[in-house]
Amino acid sequence: RAAVVAPAPEIAPSETSLSTPDSSAETPTADLNGVSSNIGPNADALAAVGAGESAQAEGDFELTLIVNPDSNDHSSPQVLTNDVPQLTTITETASFAESSGFGASAPSNDDLTQSSPTDRSGHQLVVIDSRVQNWQTLVNDLVEQHSGQFEFLLLSPTADGISQVTSALTQWTDISAIHIVSHGTDSQLVLGSTILSAETLPAFAEQLLQWQYALTTDADILLYGCDLAAGDDGQELIESLHILTGADVAASTNVTGSAAYAGDWSLEYTLGRIETATAFSTQVTSNWDGRLSVITVDTDSDTIDGSDGVTSLREAIIAANATAGQDVIVFNLAGAGLHTIALTSVLPTITESVIIDATTQAGYTEAPLIAINGSAAGAVNGLNVIGSDVTVRGLAIVNFAGHGISATGSNHVFESNFIGLSLNGTNAASNGFDGIHLSAATGVRIGGSTFGTANVISGNGAAGIAVTNGSGGNLIFGNIIGLDASGTRRVANANYGIVVTGPGSDSNQIGGTTPARQNVISGNGEAGILIEASASSNVIQGNVIGASIQGTAPIANGWNGAVGSSGIHLTSGAANNQIGGTAQGEANIIAFNNGTGILIEGAASDNNELR
Repeated sequence: RAAVVAPAPEIAPSETSLSTPDSSAETPTADLNGVSSNIGPNADALAAVGAGESAQAEGDFELTLIVNPDSNDHSSPQVLTNDVPQLTTITETASFAESSGFGASAPSNDDLTQSSPTDRSGHQLVVIDSRVQNWQTLVNDLVEQHSGQFEFLLLSPTADGISQVTSALTQWTDISAIHIVSHGTDSQLVLGSTILSAETLPAFAEQLLQWQYALTTDADILLYGCDLAAGDDGQELIESLHILTGADVAASTNVTGSAAYAGDWSLEYTLGRIETATAFSTQVTSNWDGRLSVITVDTDSDTIDGSDGVTSLREAIIAANATAGQDVIVFNLAGAGLHTIALTSVLPTITESVIIDATTQAGYTEAPLIAINGSAAGAVNGLNVIGSDVTVRGLAIVNFAGHGISATGSNHVFESNFIGLSLNGTNAASNGFDGIHLSAATGVRIGGSTFGTANVISGNGAAGIAVTNGSGGNLIFGNIIGLDASGTRRVANANYGIVVTGPGSDSNQIGGTTPARQNVISGNGEAGILIEASASSNVIQGNVIGASIQGTAPIANGWNGAVGSSGIHLTSGAANNQIGGTAQGEANIIAFNNGTGILIEGAASDNNELR
């Protein structure tokens, strides 16, 4: 528990007075689980910001900072977005460009963090976690209802959310309120890759202290996550935030969100005098169809036991399936290091929209810390996904007799996973069939366009990725397929790296024109990419096929000498497909394979373009 020992105003929840930090008084201190920090404008920890310098928060990320064009004195260049009316972005993350349709380029993170803070008295910052369902609706509502009043920060799901907010706040002084819209429980709030609780808060004490320099003396922080103030642990977290930031804090004691889930947008619990109204209009809150709850997996056992006080992955999936609307499953397994969830039977098929995000496990940086292991589960797939809008992020899925992930439906996202590769990133932990198998699936993204979103799909018993049975319009970006996590050593999928097969398996994009979208498809047993059986209009661009991640060392596809072990093989009516292009970044590197670089054969394999 985070025991706050700083002298604090003796204010009961819901009272209407608050003493804020006084720069003329002796600086108080907070001792949070051994982290002792000064609180107040003269604290050493805040000296750089207090002197007017811009402090770059820790963490390797870029901010998605959206600002209202009616706001004045923007200190960084602005570019128009493509899908949020009346908004501009200062710096966008490529992951958000991917998921939201933002297509404009943006200045670097340095452009954002090296400028001087701007006095925007009376402005409010709205922080929205990217996993919040239909976040664009909420942003548009604020622009329409409160022209010029709000700034917006969209949190990357793969970076520490506290660092993202801290970095953004260096752009302002005199922020009168921070609204944080994210998923919560009765003891924690999910912010980017961070699970903020009374226990984890001490690690962020120094950053939270810095928030004081962007806030007015009577600023409010409004926390919209479900149930956060419903229990003692959540209230302890709120009290710590109140003391460290000097702000008045409000939070919810029940479900936040749609009335369809017995939710509302009232923040029933307060510390200090809350002078800021709930940000969103009645029209939007009445029609928004989500809720801001989260399900936390906090045991690696594979059990269903409602009385044991912990939640297993199996129980979390059952809970998510039981309710309509998008759920978020996060992980908080005890202990540092690697964890394995050893399954004894097939997991429930995922039937409802859900984000399963293992990057929230403490200590996550660039590679999974949690494996789901199917060696004792029988002849089953790792995850069976149907319906729409399912995200699986940051897991190792290993040792299943069937596919690692079997998916049908639409608009799923599979990123930052090891599939068929052990947690050490080096050794095969083979799934018996395909790593990811799509059947009648559309609009699925496998991998991503930013640092940390690549899957490593290697060591599987058939193909790395199979796109079948009319699966069209899918995106395969930035993955390593057939190699270890470093991209330098063969960990072969037994057959193809990627196979696209059958009528209707059309218009899939494999690779792209930016380095981040480049797939490395090397070391596989047969062809790097096979397109066959009337699959058409697929695009293959910007990939490395047959070499290491640097594109220089030979790691051939077709190492087992199979017939047709080309870099790219089009056959059996594969028509109207495009390989490469004339624009920058569209060329594939195809080298060192144990066969033809590009082989096109078979009846009706016509009108394919090689550029």
